Amino acid sequence: MNLKKLGRRCAAALGALLLNACGGGSEGLDQPLPTHEAKTVATAPASASAAFNKPVEVVKELSPERVQTMDGRWLPAINKPFAVPSTMPPIPATTWTPPEGSTPESGNYLYLVSDHQSRLGSDLQDGLTVLAEGPDLSISLGGSPAWEGRFKALRGQKRWSTGYYDQLIHHPNSTPSNGSLDWRTSTQGCDSASAWLAIDQVSYVEDKLIAIELRFEQRCTGSYWPIQGKLSWRADNSPGPAYPAPTTLWQAESDATPASGNYVYLKSDAGDFIGQGRTLTYTQKDAVLDVSESGGRVSVRVNGDAWWNGDFKAMDGVSRLRPGYYATLQRHPFHDTRHGGLSWSGDGRGCNTLYGWFVVDSISYGIHGLKAIDLRFEQHCEGWSSALRGEVHWRDDDTSGPAGPQLPIPAGLWKPAPGATPANGPFIYLESDAGDYVGQGRSLVYTPNNANLRFSSQQAGIQVDVHATDPSTWWTGSFQPMNTVERLQPGYYGDISRAPFKNPTRGGLDWWGDGRGCNKLTGWFAVDSIAYSGDLLTGVSLRFEQHCEGAAPALKGQIHWTLE
Repeated sequence: MNLKKLGRRCAAALGALLLNACGGGSEGLDQPLPTHEAKTVATAPASASAAFNKPVEVVKELSPERVQTMDGRWLPAINKPFAVPSTMPPIPATTWTPPEGSTPESGNYLYLVSDHQSRLGSDLQDGLTVLAEGPDLSISLGGSPAWEGRFKALRGQKRWSTGYYDQLIHHPNSTPSNGSLDWRTSTQGCDSASAWLAIDQVSYVEDKLIAIELRFEQRCTGSYWPIQGKLSWRADNSPGPAYPAPTTLWQAESDATPASGNYVYLKSDAGDFIGQGRTLTYTQKDAVLDVSESGGRVSVRVNGDAWWNGDFKAMDGVSRLRPGYYATLQRHPFHDTRHGGLSWSGDGRGCNTLYGWFVVDSISYGIHGLKAIDLRFEQHCEGWSSALRGEVHWRDDDTSGPAGPQLPIPAGLWKPAPGATPANGPFIYLESDAGDYVGQGRSLVYTPNNANLRFSSQQAGIQVDVHATDPSTWWTGSFQPMNTVERLQPGYYGDISRAPFKNPTRGGLDWWGDGRGCNKLTGWFAVDSIAYSGDLLTGVSLRFEQHCEGAAPALKGQIHWTLE
């Protein structure tokens, strides 16, 4: 669009700017702006599901009514009893609809128009996805730019009904008696001064949305041109998973998984090579959970006491995972692309060949990609009957994580015996049990008189280097906090493993030298005090204990140092 022309229309044309951001939309650019001439609204065809036009349950509650000011703002008035209507008002015959021939006769599509510019997107080419959860409806469209629409029905409505939703305001600042709407690109949005939504058809199976046809209009504050759109979507309109999924498929028991927060739950049969017959649950308090989506594939990564990797790929023709049952799967990426693929591996084990399935119970995309997913799966390695099953629950706005170091420090932790360490000045004291591989059962004291002691910051933790001169010996120690701590701070860091192969939610420890070290270790460390000058470490006093390869003998140590 000509920028000078935009200048003449001033900044008020925000709706036009939003749609111009489509830049190379897939079809229909530079069409004439549709007029608001009277049109007859099509009714549901005879073959439509009987669930169309189902009345909405009446709910009575207190809700703020609204008054409109002279400048067009809506403000709350007094609380009055409010009853959600059992049916929505009919759609006015003059309500905008796309011009004849601008939308396809079949298939899922989203048509957008504003200021003589239009875009037509589909689920196959542009990753159109639709998700309804009770009164919340979200629509997303990939491409350049990506689009996202969020709609909220009247409070009290458990699901959407056909009819006309008027005087919608900007989501999420919804008024319970009216609902809300927000349509935006990946780069721009607006505060809507007025908006409406017309649902021509809607159909459910139980509580799952399976079809919807709607039109909407959003007018941004101060804008001359509105943004108008039409969505036509059915779950069975294009190649994809079976929807809804069969109810007989495995799912975790309700009390087996956390009640809130992101999690990965794994349940392995006896004889399953991958899970080794264990039941495991990971949350963001004890593991880093990373979920991403690209090209019709969702990848799940778990970094905790063990590493796990999961990949879930849609079949040909589906550019984004969507709700449903993906069956007859083989190992990704060596699968039959007509069906999709699956792979769950980790902790040093994976399948050579596998068969299985996964179900996407719900999924949501935003303008910046995947926002939420609920997924479950089952896989069998090498044709065995024993299975690994799993469930993933993830939301991008879950900010939970591990707690910081424990304070106060537990009183019963090891300390050197009185008189074992120097009374003042820097020192490193090591006390090794008989049978400890690293310390060889010795007790050692290093000070500036018999060793070169060096302390430095290492990522969020610290590193200690000791070069003893007589006899010549090298030692190195690393102490790392959990991933939610910006730098080491006072407290107790327990149940930790070897750095750098640590569980990032707990921290890591490693003391090695004189040609010896642990392959695996368990232990703890306690920071009694620590000081910084800006980013410079200036002092630290800590104690630690480590056990190599799960053995009972321990190497214990105390470090006391200040910058001189």
